[in-house]
Amino acid sequence: MDIDLETIQAVLGAYDLRLNGPPENLPLSRRTQNILVPTQEGKKVLKKYRPMLPKATIAYSHSILEALAKINFPAIRLVTNEVRDTREIHAGAHYSLSSFVAGNSY
Repeated sequence: MDIDLETIQAVLGAYDLRLNGPPENLPLSRRTQNILVPTQEGKKVLKKYRPMLPKATIAYSHSILEALAKINFPAIRLVTNEVRDTREIHAGAHYSLSSFVAGNSY
């Protein structure tokens, strides 16, 4: 597993979610560390951002996804955490959680 189980559970907790089955690495996502996590609200994708990626770049990419959601464009949907943010910081690393769309490469 690209992200350890304790971290997965801690990050999901910030979104008021819990594992509802075993997490698994997604195909073709080794470089980006995307994990498929089954939760009580369905399958989600947990993404760990590379440490050198600036926070501004993460915020910009999230703003694009949020704009696409507003116009109902078919794209992944970011999940907001308990403080209504789409990014979670755990142990100094940045994470996000999004909907899972079967057939897409993450």
